Amino acid sequence: MLVWIDRKGEVITYSQNTILKALECSLDEPALDRIDEHHDLVSKSIEQMNSQEISVSGTLGKRFSTKYRVYTLLEAFCNEPKNGLFVSDELKMAMDDIYNYPLQDNARILLTRQLKKGTSAMEMVDLVIELRNEDELSIKNNTETKNKEPQIICSMGLRNK
Repeated sequence: MLVWIDRKGEVITYSQNTILKALECSLDEPALDRIDEHHDLVSKSIEQMNSQEISVSGTLGKRFSTKYRVYTLLEAFCNEPKNGLFVSDELKMAMDDIYNYPLQDNARILLTRQLKKGTSAMEMVDLVIELRNEDELSIKNNTETKNKEPQIICSMGLRNK
């Protein structure tokens, strides 16, 4: 997640695209000294993120990505009333894994192949559940904590010339 705040601690934007475009510079761009309030502003940005329910899109990637297509296929399957008996906790957990974690390379290749073949939704459900049960669906970090506190990876101060 990215946030751009001004010197007063007011949010300018959460738009990743806008922020990354503003950060764009050449390799030979000289670094400037940090302003005295830098760490205070970083602290305010964390407070701002924690105080709001922020929805970050893009977790599934682009709409033509395998992850996005599989997830939307499974979501449509779950929302179809006639499939109610087939919507198991295993399927919900697999969908949660697809949404929250990157796909393993072999799973992505296999799922892409099945999508291209036009595999039925029920067959995809079975495949995704099988991949998850065999721990071959997504990449999970074993050292991950249950409490997902924000971590500062990088903080940058920008100055308007």
